[in-house]
Amino acid sequence: MLATGTILCGLAVLAVAFTTLAYRNGLLPGQHPVRAAVQSVEGSLYAVSGEEVRLVPAGYEIRNGDEIRTAKGSSAVVRLLDGSLVEIGERADLSVSRAWKGTTIHLDGGQVIVQAAKQRSGHLYVATDDCLVAVKGTIFSVNHGTKGSRVAVIEGVVRVDYAERTDELHAGEQATSNASVSKVSIQDEIAWSKNSAKYLALLGDFAILQKQLAAIPGPGLRYSSELLAYIPDDTMVYAAIPNLANTLDEASRLFRDRLQQSPALRDWWPG
Repeated sequence: MLATGTILCGLAVLAVAFTTLAYRNGLLPGQHPVRAAVQSVEGSLYAVSGEEVRLVPAGYEIRNGDEIRTAKGSSAVVRLLDGSLVEIGERADLSVSRAWKGTTIHLDGGQVIVQAAKQRSGHLYVATDDCLVAVKGTIFSVNHGTKGSRVAVIEGVVRVDYAERTDELHAGEQATSNASVSKVSIQDEIAWSKNSAKYLALLGDFAILQKQLAAIPGPGLRYSSELLAYIPDDTMVYAAIPNLANTLDEASRLFRDRLQQSPALRDWWPG
């Protein structure tokens, strides 16, 4: 009887904790919490609810599932609750929702450039009708049109899931959801953004760093160790790992040097 009571008490505590967490994240039925806020608008931005379309200004709070749309020649910047910035191009249509797995930007059409903040739990997603982009913290573009979607990465790594495959894209790489969507240079893809010069500078910095890091001589193989004499006689397997200290020190030095030379990299680097 005592054991049963203890189990029931434990289940009750878990239920309260689960409900509290769900409430704080706005996941309970009927909740319609704020998911983002409009930081700036160039031109016209609309909130769409059924057949009702109304003009909204900077400062407008976007609630779970709210649809917003930019007009021709217009753009906007939205800040999610986690600090991520979403730059929205002209004639884009999107909404924002949250579930246990993380926050999702539903892009029904148009283009966004996302500066994803580091996610404490779950992922940040951008979903179109033919692909799903998942990140933990990076900068990338998603362009969704009638023929399909194109994803381009400016910084970091993103995972893109299509109907039949999964791609992992790194800075400077792009992918399309089908062959009918042509690839373009990243410079052209993000030319509409006010931050395009900063993004291109970051891409250049990462390309330089990648070449410099690839040129660092790797540590030599180890065939012995001073600790070998202390290994028990009945040891079946022994492995000597190369000393990476010098390689890591050189990589750190190269990054610090690049950081001093590049204003764009300093702005990006959180440290």
